[in-house]
Amino acid sequence: MSTPNDKHGKDLLPEDSGVVIKPIAWFLIILTLATAMVYVIIKGMTVVFNRVDQATYPAAPPLPGGGQRTQREPLLQGAPKEPGSKDASLLPLDEMREYRKKTEADLTSYGFVAGKENVEAHIPVERAKQLLLERGLPVKAEAAVSELATAEKTRAQLSSSDASAGRLIGKQ
Repeated sequence: MSTPNDKHGKDLLPEDSGVVIKPIAWFLIILTLATAMVYVIIKGMTVVFNRVDQATYPAAPPLPGGGQRTQREPLLQGAPKEPGSKDASLLPLDEMREYRKKTEADLTSYGFVAGKENVEAHIPVERAKQLLLERGLPVKAEAAVSELATAEKTRAQLSSSDASAGRLIGKQ
């Protein structure tokens, strides 16, 4: 009885699976070497970039009294306000509720607008509506109305003109 040959010309026994180990081993060796090479390249680039950063942005001078500068991390909602403190900032829904309360209080109360001189005041919206109904809308001065009419006429002439654009305005 003859044994079947595989594609590499080797005699296979009936219990052989036909898997050739040598190409798989070579693939794993090459993959390992390529991975190691990529690791070395990335580490080298990291070292070079860190040196460039240190040369470009030198360390800040120390604070008077020997203190150190610290860079604060961005504060997230619900996170502690200060590192190590137990006091947390508001969660988004709680913050929205507080904002709406403040806005509602501003809309329904009298007060001064925050500023250096406090020359502007605010009144409740409902009272402003009543005053508007009593006094009516403000009327523009006649000079302002005529100036707006002239500007509208000029705009209409320019938008309907051709390439001569503004040269025809003075001739009409």
